[in-house]
This record gives sequence, C-alpha cells and structure tokens, in this order.
Amino acid sequence: ADLEDLMEVALAGLDELLGYRHSSVMLLDEEGTRLFTIASRGFPSEGVGSEVELGDGVAGAAAQRCQPVRVGQLRQMQKYSRTVRRSFERDGTIGPGIDVPLPTLDDTQSRMAVPAMVRGELVGVLVVDSPLSLAFEDEDEAVLTVVATIIAQMIDIERSTTDAAERIAQPPAPASTAQSSDETHVRFFAEDGSV
Repeated sequence: ADLEDLMEVALAGLDELLGYRHSSVMLLDEEGTRLFTIASRGFPSEGVGSEVELGDGVAGAAAQRCQPVRVGQLRQMQKYSRTVRRSFERDGTIGPGIDVPLPTLDDTQSRMAVPAMVRGELVGVLVVDSPLSLAFEDEDEAVLTVVATIIAQMIDIERSTTDAAERIAQPPAPASTAQSSDETHVRFFAEDGSV
C-alpha cells in the first residue's frame, strides 16, 4: 500500500522467515551523500531518522562501494571509534554531534550491510546485526543481496507509482492548436507500475 507497509513486511519476513532478528533499511538521500534510516526491527529503539554519510561505518562503506560489507568483533571497533571521536572533540577539530542514534543492540558483535540496488543504481542499504561474533558468512551475503535487491525494486515501484499519480493529478497543459501526426499515446497501469 505504501512504503511504510512495504518495509514492515520486508523486515518481518527477514525476521520470521529467514531468522535475521535485527534489521534496518536506510535510503540514499536526494543528493546522494547520506543514508537515512526509514525502518528497523528487533532493536530497543527504532532509530528512524538516523543518518550516516556515505563511507561512514559499515552501512556507509557498503553504500559507497556498492558492495556488501560484513564485520565481526564490532564492539571493539565501536570502542575505538568513540575514543577517536572524543579526542577530536576535545581538540576542537569537530564539534559534539547531536545525532539520532542508529538502531543497534547493546551487545552487537556482528553487522552486515548490503547495498539495495535497482538498474545498477544505489537506492539504499539493508543492514542486519547479531549479538554473535562473526555471525555472517558467504551464504548470508548471498541471501541478503537477493532480499536487498527485492527491497530496492519495491521502493522503485512505489516511487514510480507515486510519481505517476502526481503527474496524473496535475492539470493538463493547454492543447496546442497545431495538429501533429507524430503523436504517441501512453497509458500507465497502477496495478503493476507498467506503462
């Protein structure tokens, strides 16, 4: 019905059918520089609205490279990252952030981020977390790549349907008085997004 319903069904399927209990979907912004969380499942806080820049963290790296990224021993990496950030904040190199926290578990040990691509373009990133160390393998990468592609296609269809509905709702442009024999008639089918 809408993007929110699509994400809820997709993440519920990851949890209930495939066993990925902790997942989130991040979309690429219009400028193509940041990812923002639009849905999550299995986390103490939902984190919708949290953002990362391309290249930052596991999700940002997967988006920038357009390749899956998986990390084990994540807790150690996060401790190191926080220490480095605090040292930059103390030196005044960067200011303290007022960020919406990413959805995460208190005991996350493994994270995998898979780019959601359609027609060779990045739409977003599918991220799964686990409290187990080194939880994700090649098989997980293959499964999540398929799911991320399906999610990207769902998002693309939803966007196309919304765009088409907005175009249809706009008043028609004034008709030209000149007749053309090169007219093309196009019809949009909302049921499947085809033209």
